[in-house]
Amino acid sequence: MLETYRQEMMPLFPFVWIGLDETPEKLFQERPMLYMAIMVVTCQENIEIQQELAQKYREEIGRRTWTLAEKNLQLLQGILVFLAWYQTHWVLGHQLSNLMYMAMSLVTELGLDKEPSSGTRTAPGVLTEITKKQEPQPVRTNDERRCHLGVFWLNSLLRICVKDIVPMPSRPSINNSCSVLEAGLESPWDTYLAQLVRIQLVASSISATLYQDLERNEAQISHTLFMATSHVERQVQDLGATLHQGSRLQAPLTMSFHMLQVYLYKIGIDERLHEPTNPNLLTATDPSPHALRCSYLLVSCLNAVKAVIENFLLLTSPTILSMPYTYWIQMGHCINMFSRLLVTHSTLWDPNLVTGIHDFTSTLERLAVKIEGAMSEGAGLYGSFLAHAYPVEHPAQFSRLVVFGDSFSDNGNGSWVVSNGTWPVDPAYYHHSFSNGPKWNDVVAKQLGLELINLATGGATTNNDFVAGGTGAESTIPVPSAADQVLSFLSWDKPQAGDIFVHWIGANDILFNTSITGGQVTSLINENVDRLFQAGAKTIILANYLNATTFPATYNSSAYSVPSVQNYVPALTKGLEQIAAGYSAYAKTAVIDVQELFNDMFSDPEAYGFDEDYVNPPTACLTGVYTSEGVPRHLCSDPEKHIFFDSYHPVKEVHALVAKLFVESIEGLSA
Repeated sequence: MLETYRQEMMPLFPFVWIGLDETPEKLFQERPMLYMAIMVVTCQENIEIQQELAQKYREEIGRRTWTLAEKNLQLLQGILVFLAWYQTHWVLGHQLSNLMYMAMSLVTELGLDKEPSSGTRTAPGVLTEITKKQEPQPVRTNDERRCHLGVFWLNSLLRICVKDIVPMPSRPSINNSCSVLEAGLESPWDTYLAQLVRIQLVASSISATLYQDLERNEAQISHTLFMATSHVERQVQDLGATLHQGSRLQAPLTMSFHMLQVYLYKIGIDERLHEPTNPNLLTATDPSPHALRCSYLLVSCLNAVKAVIENFLLLTSPTILSMPYTYWIQMGHCINMFSRLLVTHSTLWDPNLVTGIHDFTSTLERLAVKIEGAMSEGAGLYGSFLAHAYPVEHPAQFSRLVVFGDSFSDNGNGSWVVSNGTWPVDPAYYHHSFSNGPKWNDVVAKQLGLELINLATGGATTNNDFVAGGTGAESTIPVPSAADQVLSFLSWDKPQAGDIFVHWIGANDILFNTSITGGQVTSLINENVDRLFQAGAKTIILANYLNATTFPATYNSSAYSVPSVQNYVPALTKGLEQIAAGYSAYAKTAVIDVQELFNDMFSDPEAYGFDEDYVNPPTACLTGVYTSEGVPRHLCSDPEKHIFFDSYHPVKEVHALVAKLFVESIEGLSA
């Protein structure tokens, strides 16, 4: 059940993160309330047992909160998960508001809505605090930040879609927490989390600008409302231009954004807006400017409602069955808005702006069919999940090896092409491949009888928008990133049943920018993997690298002797393992530990046939080809005794060893 939550539910509700190192036993011992909540929301095979667990969980919440006066993070995390999948236990009696206020209270009691340094000498209760011994304030943890943001997100959506509960203030700490999580990217879903929260921050701005004024002035609506609407509309448009996710989460994210538009434009349904109290707003023209403005709001609301539902229709059945309560209430709210639009006075609808409002009922029929299909694919179980409904099937024999990557995989098809035959030009390179013989993928394809489709390009990074890649003697020639390579492949081909996809990227990212983290890069890798998965990829292999300080070009370099570089590969490896585990329920996945191979070669080079003198320190056979080396060209006579052929790339013997790792992994996947 923990894996069900981690793989299928957590990406859709990234506010309670559980790492791969968290076993069920460890979680139960250290965070029992979170463990119990996960047991409740993932127990979908037997509804009776689920309701029994939910009732016991409600009782335990009451006991810990009121009897024991317990206040801690694991209790808040458990309540968040329990609240996020409220649809799994609402039949026990409506407790939505109570759970929400309980979560908000814990945020306040734990001080999660304030940064550690934000206290003042004028706050309530300050006299009590002054008498206490002043101790160093703890640094806010990422788990605490996610919880605070999760409570804010749930509170905002419940206020918009369900009931008018007390709003949770949008303090500066919310924006700060979003920035901290995005910068660290400890979780592959932290970027998605921050984008969800920013959508609701704009919703808070809409509420303060438009709807709070309506509550204070029930009799009429001022004509300045149109100006205010235009102002917040620009905020919404600016936000929309910044939203981006991998394809797995793009539809839910876009759905949330269009829900924000519904919230903005639904003000046009208010009847007080339809009859302006100022007669100067009405002119002899037909339609009047006032009516046109009203019509614009109504049509924009309708289009936003349609967009929400169209994005819902893009969701896969497993996603629909794993969705938190918040996505369902957004759908319900949109259907409610559509019904209200249908009964809005027809004269307010400009015929030139309205297109097919009466055909929208067919969209609702498609929605019903989509949900019924998802339930059917879930083996008829309410809330059944992919692990039960879709056993992964794979062909007994693979047929194609599709590779995305950098110069470790470029066999002459990449950098040589994009540089117009100018790099790598040294005759010592085998087929312009950055090595002195066949690359690992050539060996694998030949040994296993696979067709090789190789898009890897020397100098490539994960995504050029994050760290720009480059090839050439000074790395100044632009190259397609791994993201570009994946998109290119999907534009002219599609995954087939016998395909093996290898995505090996990330070395150049840290070489070109030493301030980045492995978590940031794995978040981008996850987007590429998700594109492949959504397109139909069933076998995906990832790989890590040797430490960036162990190349001949970087060895003992002060520029690379910094903590960020030392921490990069361990963080990258951890992220790759999380990605592979996350997709393991959907596809065959593996991570090749290339770093371990290099560590073994460095520690005992003679066992691999290499000369100790060429390994410690790492020495290249071919030197003087990169401008930064600053030495004349020289080619050794014994490359087989070296680990590195040039300052950045291994010899063919190392590629043969890497190929062996890939072959063993592929044979294990096909077993």
